[in-house]
Amino acid sequence: MNTSQPNVSQHMRKLKDGGLVKEAKKGQWVYYS
Repeated sequence: MNTSQPNVSQHMRKLKDGGLVKEAKKGQWVYYS
């Protein structure tokens, strides 16, 4: 992807809040499905 990590995180948060993706944290990593 040709975008910044904070930009990606912001978009993923919106998708998570909308119920389109799920988040699983394992240590310092965050997995989206």
